Amino acid sequence: MSYSTYPFIPLLLAADSKEEINRQYEALNKDISSHRDIKKLTLELAKEDKSGCYRGVAILNEKTKEMEMLFEGSILSESGEMKKKPIVFMFAGVGNQYKNIAKGLYKQIPFFKDLFDECCCFLEPVLEVDLKKIVFDEDKDCKIDMAGEDCTESRPDLRVLLSKSKTALEENDLINKTKYLHPLLFVVEYCLAKTLMKWGIVPEAMIGHSVGEYTAAAVSGVLSQKDALMLVAKRASLIEELQPGCMLTVLAGKEEIEWILSSNDNLFLATENSPISCTISGSEKDIIWAEEELDKKDVIFSRLPTDRAFHSPLLEPIKNVFEKAFENIELNSPEIPYLSNLTGDWITEDQVFDVHSWFLHTCETVRFSEGIQKLLDIKDGIFIEIGPGQTLTGFVYQHPFKDDESNVMVHSALRNVNDSTPDTVYLLHILSKLWVNGVKVDWNSFLNRNR
Repeated sequence: MSYSTYPFIPLLLAADSKEEINRQYEALNKDISSHRDIKKLTLELAKEDKSGCYRGVAILNEKTKEMEMLFEGSILSESGEMKKKPIVFMFAGVGNQYKNIAKGLYKQIPFFKDLFDECCCFLEPVLEVDLKKIVFDEDKDCKIDMAGEDCTESRPDLRVLLSKSKTALEENDLINKTKYLHPLLFVVEYCLAKTLMKWGIVPEAMIGHSVGEYTAAAVSGVLSQKDALMLVAKRASLIEELQPGCMLTVLAGKEEIEWILSSNDNLFLATENSPISCTISGSEKDIIWAEEELDKKDVIFSRLPTDRAFHSPLLEPIKNVFEKAFENIELNSPEIPYLSNLTGDWITEDQVFDVHSWFLHTCETVRFSEGIQKLLDIKDGIFIEIGPGQTLTGFVYQHPFKDDESNVMVHSALRNVNDSTPDTVYLLHILSKLWVNGVKVDWNSFLNRNR
């Protein structure tokens, strides 16, 4: 896939009042056609941002010369001081994957593409397949829309929907196979996190959900890029060899589903997502039984698109081989703090260097909710979900906020499968929202897309 032209440019506005922001916008809108180098204009506007307490971002389409004000707001607290906005990265687990995840970023952001290719190249002899062939549809005679994106990118795979060919259906299902899905999620999340960091969006804290913790560990420096790729692929391959299983997300707190776990010893609490959401694991037979029992009580639930019972004792047979895989892995102290799924508390060096803790992370309950509750102690934090969809965003909002946590913001860096917004436009909107809220963004790096 070759790079495609990206025509949308952010115009950054700053002033001492909202009215002045609007005047700046109107003035730019009148004579925007006279500016030949729009990127240079954006960087000049960014440099002029010194003491203004209001910010705004207008998005210009270079092709059409149409401009629209998207976001505006105050960056000062009520006391008149600059608000500190700590960044928190949240790395997603399985459940919301779809074909062509981040394809627009791959086509239009060279840094993201190069790192993605590097990861896939390393994994190819391990997985015996190029992950890009599993996640990305082949480019044929596709057209490029006004945003510079593949116009078929956000649409359902009609070849799969209409074809009666078993092969077509099997190819589409490959993305849901543990062996490929876990490494794929890691690659997408790791590349996106590194891209955001290159643009100046650096987290002060992180949390992963299930396999997402491996991404947090890699971004934190606990694992090198290659060691993380090897571990995630090895772990997924070992799990793939185990007996099939299922996972069921239930709209209820852990205390509310205790009755069903105590009624069936073959069901396990896999994840604590929030005070009103949990996931249980078990064999398909036991999960079907759980569905029937939950249905009787009108409890809302949904199956996850996965074929193994993660975070349950059903994964214990991989223990010895998995722990042996760490013999050639170099573990380091975390450079960026992150929460442990195993304890729901900040990761410690003892846990990082304890191989058995890494195994326990695989077969014991993910205490994501406890971790989020600790992250909410970070005043005025901005949570950025990195991964397909907005599941973790929803989990955060399902927690009770204290009065002084009302300024917490949560954004997702990737669209979900039903959102037709092009990937790069979606991400530009997120960057614009961050900047309007006082976050420093390296617009020069973003605009130039340097490798």
